[in-house]
Amino acid sequence: MANQSSSGVGVWIAVVLLGGLAAGFGGMYFSQQSEVYILKKSLSEDDATVFVNEHGNTSVADIIAQSTIVRDERDKLTTELVGLKKEVQNTRRDIDSESRRAQEAQRKAEDTRNALKAAEAQIVTLRQQMDTERGKYDKTLKAEIDSLKQQILDEKSAKKRIEDEKRRLEEREQALTQASLNRVRELESEIQSLRQAINGKQQAIASRENVQGEQYDGTIIDADLQNKLAVINIGKSHNVHRGMQFSVIRWRLNHWVTLGTLEITKVDATTSVAAILDGRGHAKTCPKCGYVSKSPEELYCPFCSGGEDNTRVEPLVELKDESIQAMDPMNPILVGDYISNPFFSKKRQLKYVLTGEPVFYSPDLIKSRIQEYGGTVSDTVDIDTDYIVLGRIPDEVNAISNKEKKIRVDEYRKTIDTARQYGIPVIRESDLFDFLRN
Repeated sequence: MANQSSSGVGVWIAVVLLGGLAAGFGGMYFSQQSEVYILKKSLSEDDATVFVNEHGNTSVADIIAQSTIVRDERDKLTTELVGLKKEVQNTRRDIDSESRRAQEAQRKAEDTRNALKAAEAQIVTLRQQMDTERGKYDKTLKAEIDSLKQQILDEKSAKKRIEDEKRRLEEREQALTQASLNRVRELESEIQSLRQAINGKQQAIASRENVQGEQYDGTIIDADLQNKLAVINIGKSHNVHRGMQFSVIRWRLNHWVTLGTLEITKVDATTSVAAILDGRGHAKTCPKCGYVSKSPEELYCPFCSGGEDNTRVEPLVELKDESIQAMDPMNPILVGDYISNPFFSKKRQLKYVLTGEPVFYSPDLIKSRIQEYGGTVSDTVDIDTDYIVLGRIPDEVNAISNKEKKIRVDEYRKTIDTARQYGIPVIRESDLFDFLRN
């Protein structure tokens, strides 16, 4: 394409030069024609005087000679002009030919430019496609690289977590080992303390036992079986109160046998009159709060609810032992039989600890009833505690906050655990009030 452009420029330069030569020769030709015209005009004049005045003293022969010379020069110039015309015509033909060739070259150059534009457009399209494909490939490759990097980071993170977990477990193992050793030492110390406490408790119990290793509170000094009445040898001076209940027991074949139940109806200073109670069927109790049914018709606890959503009533379950044992006519109560109430002592004050939420008696009523019958109520459990009075689990009470529930539940469980360690009996409100009725 550069060669074709150079050729086209050369042609145009030649055209310009030839045009310049033609213009030059044309100017010369027209100048000579002007002189010939002036000469012809001079020769046609009739007035020689005028002619002589115009050309001086020149003779006619000289003028004719000069005219001949001018004609010869004119003919020569005419011949040259003809040749120049031919050259100009030839040059024009060459210029036309070169112009056609230049136009052809220009057309070809235009075709070439169009072809180049098409090629460039195709190149642009191919480049765009290639850029698109490269972009897709780059994205895919970048995604794969990012995925591999993320996998590497995850593996490093997992490895670090494993190492941290391993280190934590090793530290935990060391801590547990040390804690176990410390706990063993604490348990050994607690065992030693418990052994001392058990020995002290056994000595305290032994000091309270009077007959065959078993405690009793009094004896029957009179019995009216027909009217189901009995007189016992303890009264108001021993903190006996109306409504209290005593079990009638007898020592037989190296163990105590229960013969029936007495309920105090009249209290004197040193004696009391009691009714011999008839036995009642198997009572029912609530497995949650320990409530004991008052009649056979009761089927559900009046205080507790059951089910996951606490919308159903809690059914009562049957006790295995009779709450009141009736006297057997074939083995009647006799004078000299012993009486016993686990919550009564005429020789010492019994110590109680209340835990849990009350079921159907207020804490103040329970405390006053215990104190009324000569007992004391404490807030803490120790080796001298005689009974734990158990109420409902605090987390079943909706009237207190969750924080308060947690504190009370912890105290509840701690009290029961301590009672188990010391071997202290755990009773329910119903058990206590069966023997300490008013």
